[in-house]
Amino acid sequence: MMSNGLSGHLSENVASFCRDHVAQQAAEWEQKRQYPVEAMLAAGKAGLTGLMVPAEHGGLGLGLKDTCEVVSVIAAHDLGMAFALKVHANFTASLATSDNLVC
Repeated sequence: MMSNGLSGHLSENVASFCRDHVAQQAAEWEQKRQYPVEAMLAAGKAGLTGLMVPAEHGGLGLGLKDTCEVVSVIAAHDLGMAFALKVHANFTASLATSDNLVC
């Protein structure tokens, strides 16, 4: 098991996601300059695309510290994937907590 500040279930979920969807493909994504579409879909299925979305809206409801810990674990395997997931987390959390969805 990884040594990080995440709860057991979340830590295992992130470790499984990295092992199954990031670690083996990261070099290929970099070489081909390819966006990790399949990995992002898998992140969604693993619940990792709603990191900071409140639980009442279907997300994990993590705070910034735990979100950064998740992103840090993923970044150890692939910085680009971690960055894409963090940008997504910021955007979805903003949408989920906004009273005004008009840009």
